[in-house]
Amino acid sequence: METKTDIMTDVRSFMKSRVILTGAELDVFTRLDGNFLTAAELIGDRNLDERATTRILDCLVAFNLLEKQDAKYRTSPAGSTLSSRHPESILPMVRHMNFIWRNCAPLFSI
Repeated sequence: METKTDIMTDVRSFMKSRVILTGAELDVFTRLDGNFLTAAELIGDRNLDERATTRILDCLVAFNLLEKQDAKYRTSPAGSTLSSRHPESILPMVRHMNFIWRNCAPLFSI
């Protein structure tokens, strides 16, 4: 029998997925693979909000997919499979899941 805590854990699980999908969509894992960059350096000339990008990056650090040192980020060993440079990259499948998310989300809007 599921408890209220179990149910809330299930309900909140989309948050972690959304952060990872966003990181994949922005290609942060490839761009940070072997590089230590600040959020501002990662953004470059892209039209992204630095504060929001920093929040995403910090979440990915908490998920052990990125490492952070002196306000600079790089892909962790665990996150390296999300880099397009990894020989066994899972990035194409994760991007496909993001495509599914984006196409299904309107179906569930009220």
